[in-house]
Formats: sequence, structure tokens, C-alpha cells
Amino acid sequence: MKSLLAMLAATVMVLSASAAFAADYGRGGSIKDEPIADVPTHKFYLAVRGGFAFPEDTEFGALSTTITNEYDTSYFIGGAAGITNLLGVRGLRGDLEIGYRSAEVEAHNVGGVKFSGANAFGSTDTVYGLASIYYDFQTGTIFKPFIGAGGGIADVSFDQHGVSTARNVLDDNATAYAWHVTAGTNVELAAGLNLEVAYRYFSTVGAEVTAFDGTKSDVDVNDHQIMIGLRRNF
Repeated sequence: MKSLLAMLAATVMVLSASAAFAADYGRGGSIKDEPIADVPTHKFYLAVRGGFAFPEDTEFGALSTTITNEYDTSYFIGGAAGITNLLGVRGLRGDLEIGYRSAEVEAHNVGGVKFSGANAFGSTDTVYGLASIYYDFQTGTIFKPFIGAGGGIADVSFDQHGVSTARNVLDDNATAYAWHVTAGTNVELAAGLNLEVAYRYFSTVGAEVTAFDGTKSDVDVNDHQIMIGLRRNF
């Protein structure tokens, strides 16, 4: 994912430079002879984001079987700092985001036997950091759709996963890769103030954890998220 973002940034930079060079010489003059193009200026912004998360099931090994975890609807919250008009491209922006998401276990399926309600315990919590690139489509209205993607790192904690007959089958944490794809719309509430409403698919990949009996598992944690945020330009 980091390589993909680097390639995207490099491609945008090359295309922007090539277009400017071609435009200058296409008018029959040198770069020095032409007026400076109207390049959009960078603006710094801060954002707060959060919303509902709908976690997919996770699995880990223990007791010589596979244990499947089902989760309740959960939540996430985060903050970001970024700049607009990256590389002089209007609508292209990037930010660094840190956040936290938490999901409570609704049920454990152990070897075909389902434990739920008061018989199932545990939560899966994630602290993450992301570097992201977004593109805001210019519509000439207060509504500006956007798309984005990013990657980073996360600390994933599987806290006190267990059932009524065997508490704390898994209680471990691990570092994992994190990535997301996001699509939504900005709504300009006032000059420099935007409401973000979006869908985000968020994933952490390859968290290696160890169950109480020594069984190791690589666990991916995936969410479908409904994101709402406020972004302020300065």
C-alpha cells in the first residue's frame, strides 16, 4: 500500500510537470517569457472523524480448533492533519490520521458450538496511524464528492476473548499493517469548514497473536465504516 501511494504521488508530480512544460512551449515561447500560471496555494487543515463500524468476523486457533468471533456494531474515532492542493493540483490533498476503534464480542463459535450473550466475552481494539491521499471533485457547488486511500500501521488488541467454560482463551496484542479505501462527499458548511460523510473499508492485516495454549494465528480485522467528520482549513 505504501508503494502504491508513492507511485501515485510520483505519477501526479510527473504529469503535472509535463503538462505545464508542454503548455508553455505549445504557445511558442519559452518558460521565462510566459506569465506564471495560477497555481492553487496550499492550505493546512485539521479534521476530526468518527462513526459506526460494522466488523467482519475474525478467526483464531486454540484448543486444536478454529474459534470464530462475531461482533456487535462498534465505533471508531480519530483526528487528522493535512494540506490541500498537493503538488499544485487543485482538489488533491493528503493527511496523517491517528485513530481508535473498538468492537465488543457478540458470540464465539467453538468447533461448531455457538456461545453468545453472557456466555461470550472479549473485545478487539485497534489504535492506528494512516497516511492518506484524497481527491475532491470540483463541482462548483457546496457538495464535492471525494475518493481516497491510505496505509499505515496499527496495534491490535484481542482482550480477554473467552467463553463461559474457558475464560481468557486469547488475551494478546500485535502490530499489523493497516489500510483503507474511502468514498464520500464534502459539504461546505461555511468558508473553510467542511462536513465529511463517507463510507470507508478499513483493514488491519497479519496481526500475529498467541492463544493461552500456545497456538499462534495471523488475524485480519476488517470493518465497514460509516464515517462523519468535520474538516477546517486554515
